[in-house]
Amino acid sequence: FYYYYSTRPERVGNFCINQLQLEEGLDAFVPQLVRMLRALRNENILRRYLRCSAQLPIESLSISSTNKLYATLNELQLPGAPLHPTAKITEQAEATMNQLFPQGRWTRSAINFFFRLLRPLYLPGSIFAFFTTFFQRTPPRQPHRKSM
Repeated sequence: FYYYYSTRPERVGNFCINQLQLEEGLDAFVPQLVRMLRALRNENILRRYLRCSAQLPIESLSISSTNKLYATLNELQLPGAPLHPTAKITEQAEATMNQLFPQGRWTRSAINFFFRLLRPLYLPGSIFAFFTTFFQRTPPRQPHRKSM
C-alpha cells in the first residue's frame, strides 16, 4: 500500500473505487490497514498512512471494519500505552479521525480535555500546547478598513 501510494496520495481514491467493484469491497482491505497502522514505528510513514487513510469512503465499509478503524485511530490519538505515539502522530490521527468521523469531533475533544485535568502534573504543558496549536490553526484576523 505505502510504496504504491506514497508518491501520490490522490491514488487512494482510485484504489477505493477499484476495491468497491470487487465482491468484498474495502472490507478486505481495512484489516491489513489496521494491522499496518498498529505495527508501524516510523513516524513519517505512519503520518503518511494516516493522511492517505483519511480519504477512505467510510460509508461503504461494514460496521465491523468501521469499528476496527475507529478503535485503531483512537489508540493512535491518545498518548501513552499501548502504542506510545508521538505528538505529531496524535495530531495527524486526530485530524484523520475528525475527517472520517466528523459527528463526534467536539465530544472527543471535550473528553480528551477533561481527562487532561486528571493529570495535574502535565496540565500546564498540556494547556500551553493546546493554545499554541489552536493559534497556529487559526489564521490571523485582518483589520477591517473602511473605504471612503
